[in-house]
Amino acid sequence: TSPATQSETINVSDSHTLLNVNMTNVTKLNATNFLMWSRQVHALLDGYDLAGYVDGSMVVPSSTVTENQTSVVNPVYLLWKRQDRL
Repeated sequence: TSPATQSETINVSDSHTLLNVNMTNVTKLNATNFLMWSRQVHALLDGYDLAGYVDGSMVVPSSTVTENQTSVVNPVYLLWKRQDRL
Protein backbone atom coordinates (compact mmCIF):
# COMPACT_ATOMS: atom_id res chain seq x y z
CA THR A 1 0.00 0.00 0.00
CA SER A 2 1.07 3.57 -0.53
CA PRO A 3 1.97 5.89 2.38
CA ALA A 4 -1.09 8.02 1.61
CA THR A 5 -3.34 5.00 2.05
CA GLN A 6 -1.81 4.23 5.44
CA SER A 7 -1.98 7.78 6.85
CA GLU A 8 -5.10 9.30 5.30
CA THR A 9 -8.67 8.29 6.03
CA ILE A 10 -11.76 9.94 4.60
CA ASN A 11 -15.04 8.79 6.09
CA VAL A 12 -18.17 9.27 4.03
CA SER A 13 -21.51 8.71 5.70
CA ASP A 14 -25.01 10.06 6.05
CA SER A 15 -24.29 11.28 9.58
CA HIS A 16 -25.03 14.81 10.68
CA THR A 17 -21.41 15.97 10.53
CA LEU A 18 -20.52 19.54 9.62
CA LEU A 19 -17.43 19.99 7.48
CA ASN A 20 -15.13 22.94 7.97
CA VAL A 21 -12.84 23.12 4.93
CA ASN A 22 -9.24 24.12 5.54
CA MET A 23 -8.21 26.46 2.71
CA THR A 24 -4.66 27.18 3.92
CA ASN A 25 -3.11 25.17 1.07
CA VAL A 26 -5.13 26.95 -1.63
CA THR A 27 -3.27 29.58 -3.61
CA LYS A 28 -4.22 33.08 -2.51
CA LEU A 29 -6.39 34.75 -5.14
CA ASN A 30 -4.87 37.76 -6.86
CA ALA A 31 -5.40 39.71 -10.07
CA THR A 32 -3.55 37.18 -12.27
CA ASN A 33 -4.33 33.67 -10.99
CA PHE A 34 -8.12 33.29 -11.01
CA LEU A 35 -8.14 30.15 -13.19
CA MET A 36 -5.67 28.26 -10.97
CA TRP A 37 -7.39 29.44 -7.78
CA SER A 38 -10.83 28.53 -9.12
CA ARG A 39 -9.73 25.00 -10.06
CA GLN A 40 -8.20 24.45 -6.62
CA VAL A 41 -11.31 25.68 -4.81
CA HIS A 42 -13.69 23.66 -7.01
CA ALA A 43 -11.59 20.50 -6.56
CA LEU A 44 -11.58 21.00 -2.80
CA LEU A 45 -15.34 21.61 -2.62
CA ASP A 46 -16.04 18.66 -4.94
CA GLY A 47 -13.80 16.45 -2.80
CA TYR A 48 -15.80 17.28 0.31
CA ASP A 49 -19.10 17.04 -1.62
CA LEU A 50 -19.85 20.69 -0.82
CA ALA A 51 -19.95 22.20 -4.32
CA GLY A 52 -23.76 22.18 -4.28
CA TYR A 53 -23.75 24.80 -1.55
CA VAL A 54 -21.83 27.16 -3.86
CA ASP A 55 -23.36 26.43 -7.26
CA GLY A 56 -26.96 26.24 -6.01
CA SER A 57 -27.55 22.59 -6.91
CA MET A 58 -27.97 21.61 -3.24
CA VAL A 59 -31.69 21.52 -2.49
CA VAL A 60 -32.57 23.71 0.49
CA PRO A 61 -34.76 21.74 2.90
CA SER A 62 -37.97 23.26 4.18
CA SER A 63 -37.34 25.42 7.27
CA THR A 64 -40.27 23.86 9.10
CA VAL A 65 -41.99 20.48 9.26
CA THR A 66 -45.34 19.44 10.65
CA GLU A 67 -45.34 17.11 13.65
CA ASN A 68 -48.59 16.25 15.41
CA GLN A 69 -50.37 19.01 13.48
CA THR A 70 -47.85 21.59 14.72
CA SER A 71 -45.27 23.43 12.65
CA VAL A 72 -41.78 23.01 14.13
CA VAL A 73 -38.26 23.87 13.02
CA ASN A 74 -36.85 21.27 10.64
CA PRO A 75 -33.58 19.88 12.12
CA VAL A 76 -32.39 18.99 8.60
CA TYR A 77 -32.78 22.64 7.62
CA LEU A 78 -30.78 23.77 10.66
CA LEU A 79 -27.95 21.41 9.68
CA TRP A 80 -28.09 22.61 6.06
CA LYS A 81 -28.03 26.27 7.19
CA ARG A 82 -24.99 25.73 9.45
CA GLN A 83 -23.08 23.86 6.73
CA ASP A 84 -23.97 26.52 4.16
CA ARG A 85 -22.53 29.22 6.42
CA LEU A 86 -19.33 27.29 7.00
